[in-house]
Amino acid sequence: MSTPTRALWLGVAASLAVAGSAVGQSYQLVTSGSCPGEMIVTVASASPGGSVALLLGQAGGRQTIPVGPCAGTEVELGAPQIGAWVIADTDGGFATTLALPDSECGRLLVALDEQTCETTPPVPLVTGVPVPVAVTGRRKIEEPGDDGDVRRGRVSPRPRFTDRGDGTVEDHLTGLLWLREAGCLGTGDWSTALAAPTQLEDGLCGLTDGSRAGDWRLPNVRELASLIDYGEENPSLPDGHPFVGLPAPVYYWSSTTVSLVAPQAWGVRYTVGHIDTLFRDTERWAWAVRDP
Repeated sequence: MSTPTRALWLGVAASLAVAGSAVGQSYQLVTSGSCPGEMIVTVASASPGGSVALLLGQAGGRQTIPVGPCAGTEVELGAPQIGAWVIADTDGGFATTLALPDSECGRLLVALDEQTCETTPPVPLVTGVPVPVAVTGRRKIEEPGDDGDVRRGRVSPRPRFTDRGDGTVEDHLTGLLWLREAGCLGTGDWSTALAAPTQLEDGLCGLTDGSRAGDWRLPNVRELASLIDYGEENPSLPDGHPFVGLPAPVYYWSSTTVSLVAPQAWGVRYTVGHIDTLFRDTERWAWAVRDP
């Protein structure tokens, strides 16, 4: 096990712990955790026992290192700064836990092997924390190891939904508020569906929640898909859901457009949980969601 020679992260103390790496991997840097907060930086296949510099910089730039053992090496960073030096272990790996302030989030991190002057691809210091993926709801086992057998993912809260009695339904998995009357907004092309929820307010579609025009919006495709329970059919919504007026098999528009094929947008059909691309000039249903 090696020990760090210097550890300084722009004035923020960094707690360092060294771990082994798998022999034969390409030189790489991986991060996990959150920014701001603690982030674990792991490097594999550096020079065994060698010094590694962690460089921090802006995206969209390239700069040549002016001094030191790797003078003349070009790095894919704008205005790079040295964040920390660490000595790799005998397998060429280490793991470092860094305490990152908010000011560093969104910048890029590169590991520079000071023996070979090789650099890892830049890795962004991403703002946020990991979000667990929910279970699909599939319970039927058709083959050992399939989803119905393994059932991995974040288990839905019980109850999953609460009918608030004011025309809204609270989803305890996502925290979102949904319009209880799922068919109230009717059908239209994508542009019509995009605009329809923004006109919702107290007194419309059974709402007595005090909401005003502009509070509601068309859900994105992941929000629509979050309602799917793949253990249910017609509709493929969690058992005991409180929604009413859900039309039989139809697609609901999402606010998410298709990146490669225009003019299309994503839609969701709650029969068995279809998610598909739809031409925006076709008539589909609109639903409404709002943030809590």
